[in-house]
Amino acid sequence: MLTAAKAGRHGIRDYLRVLTMFRHGLRVSEAVGLRRNDADLDHARLWVRRLKNGLAVEHPIAGDELRAIKRYLTLRSDALPWLWVSERGHGSRA
Repeated sequence: MLTAAKAGRHGIRDYLRVLTMFRHGLRVSEAVGLRRNDADLDHARLWVRRLKNGLAVEHPIAGDELRAIKRYLTLRSDALPWLWVSERGHGSRA
């Protein structure tokens, strides 16, 4: 699945989204709700707001995932607060 995600037009973003959802056990709604400031890249931590009465928790970010997040963010030229942005430049909640 990760290989297929890399092959698309937005391969870096899609690969990272699938990897993050798998590693942290995120629902789609939890993944699209992530914001840039939820990813503390200096300390390799991800803040996850769980839905459906789950507890909000902080998860460690593995090295390959951290590198992928940094790479994805360097490709973006916007200042939008969402971690995932559509090709039109809108955040997940827009």
